[in-house]
Amino acid sequence: MRSHTDTILGMAFDAIRRHLVTISSDHTIRVWDMETLAQLFDFRAPGEDPCSIAYHPQKQCFGCGFVDGSVRVFHVGTTNLLAEHKQHRGRVIGLKFSPNGEYLYSAGAQGIDSFYTITIRVESVTICWQSSVTFLAFLYPVPIF
Repeated sequence: MRSHTDTILGMAFDAIRRHLVTISSDHTIRVWDMETLAQLFDFRAPGEDPCSIAYHPQKQCFGCGFVDGSVRVFHVGTTNLLAEHKQHRGRVIGLKFSPNGEYLYSAGAQGIDSFYTITIRVESVTICWQSSVTFLAFLYPVPIF
């Protein structure tokens, strides 16, 4: 395993397992251990550009938005793709799980905001597109490392 070879575009934290996930212009998504700083997993997206990232607040998975408008959810431990949605026609500029992990919200560059109902089982996830939203903000305490 190696480090990113191009610009890091975003990152998200898993406070429970103390992991950090990063996305880069090198078309990779990498998961790092915050204690040892070692790279744990390497997700590749050849020919695709990840542009937004969010860790689930409780489960061992993260959501990633791409320039083509797709939103994908990956399981960290198995490195499996759990779900994919394409509600956006362009770049996904924002991605956020609700504090309880029941919803995944995405914002597109063309002004379309969507939210998805999330049901995560051991190795599968069900994501159902719900509707558009106009504004989204969460305020809750974040642990400081």
